[in-house]
Amino acid sequence: MLNELGRNHEAVTAFERAGQLDTRDGTIPSNVGNQLAVMHAKLGDLYLVANRPVEAAQQYEAAISLRPRYLDIRTKLAETLMELGEPERARTELEHILKKNPRLTTARIRLGVAFQRLGDTQRAVADDPEDMRPRAYLQSVGEPVDAKA
Repeated sequence: MLNELGRNHEAVTAFERAGQLDTRDGTIPSNVGNQLAVMHAKLGDLYLVANRPVEAAQQYEAAISLRPRYLDIRTKLAETLMELGEPERARTELEHILKKNPRLTTARIRLGVAFQRLGDTQRAVADDPEDMRPRAYLQSVGEPVDAKA
């Protein structure tokens, strides 16, 4: 439109700005990067179905490298890391998720599980004293839980 109006300099500036916004997550254009991230996540899902969690985690990590703001894929990575016996890495991912969106209850509960597996039951239940689900989980797996925590 700007070109048609004879405002060529403004058109070039607008086009350059659009290109910058389109690649703000990296050098791959948004529509292609989004599709690649989703495809990596789908591959990760298939690897989990095939009982190949190491490969699934690799695919989720590839997706996150393209689109770090996709919290659903980061959640899948955290769950896979828990399955692989890597609760510390899972904790890091879950804390990142909750930093971006503190209202994600499922991530908060999974973080409690990660803390439990790391041997820190107090942090597992201390995050939200009103939420009884972490305490219920810990009690279901035989962990002693301080009622005041």
